[in-house]
Amino acid sequence: MTLHSKLLLPVVLQHALLLLICSVIPFAHCFTVCPRVPLPHQQHHGTHHLPLLSSSANNNNDTNEDAIVVNHVTLEYCTGCRWMARGIWMAQELLTTFNDGPLSAVTLVPSRPPPGATFCVTHTAFDSTIDGSETTVLWDRKAQEGFPELKELKQLVRDHIDPDRFLGHSDKGDSSTTDGSESEEEESIPMPSSEDVRSVIQSQVKQPHVAIQYCTGCRWMLRSAYFGTELLTTFGDEINSFTLIPSRPPEQGGMFVVSVNGKVIWDRAQQGGFPEVPVLKQKIRDILAPNKSLGHSDDDEHQGEGHDDDDDDDQMDDDEAADMRAFYGVQ
Repeated sequence: MTLHSKLLLPVVLQHALLLLICSVIPFAHCFTVCPRVPLPHQQHHGTHHLPLLSSSANNNNDTNEDAIVVNHVTLEYCTGCRWMARGIWMAQELLTTFNDGPLSAVTLVPSRPPPGATFCVTHTAFDSTIDGSETTVLWDRKAQEGFPELKELKQLVRDHIDPDRFLGHSDKGDSSTTDGSESEEEESIPMPSSEDVRSVIQSQVKQPHVAIQYCTGCRWMLRSAYFGTELLTTFGDEINSFTLIPSRPPEQGGMFVVSVNGKVIWDRAQQGGFPEVPVLKQKIRDILAPNKSLGHSDDDEHQGEGHDDDDDDDQMDDDEAADMRAFYGVQ
């Protein structure tokens, strides 16, 4: 063996060793960092489980995105004292003030004597993440010895559903709070759809229950309240609860849906317009009290199915005009 061959052999061995080390190093972390993948029989017997932290985190995110939070205000009034108009008026004021949320619905509950002189306002908060609800009495006429001032009632509702909202002249004078629209926390909570709200409230209220879902962008709250006034007056002994449910974006606009005990009896999108009051009364009568006489609302001339916005300029009859004057306090 020549001197050149003796010198070349160690160099070749060094190169081979270096190549071996370079080929092993990229896979070294697999034996030290990655968890051991269990074999099928080990998974079956439960001897080893892979960590599920990332999976549970994703589930939590999905739960937060799908969470339903419903703020429901109930106005219970005495029918013997004829406080229905007062209750309707307060419901309209609350829905106007909290038109953009987070007030989900307002329900009117007739309280028939005995006992009498009932006027009670409650707030029920439902949270699907805990699958439960909590009800708080905001005002009880018997305990407070009178009716609440409207601005006081708005403050009570605000303190429970949106504490950071500023109510303008109806507030206590502290304008340091925001109007609620700039709250980052509020933006992070998705608004429940009116269908979800109706489903939740259906399990909270007394039956028979009538609900109207109306589009806030179309400003149909007053129209819905008027229908509610007519129905609560005609079916004072049959309807045990009536709910106004605002439909807000991103829901499709133009919603006007009337349901009885969760069953839809009128959908503006399907019927192509709004119902005539006598027609709506007939549909509800057929469900709640088939033998009840509706007087002039049973006349053949009121059998039309519905009307669109272009028909709103039709003249009212004397009874409807009298009802409207009484409702709005016009003598």
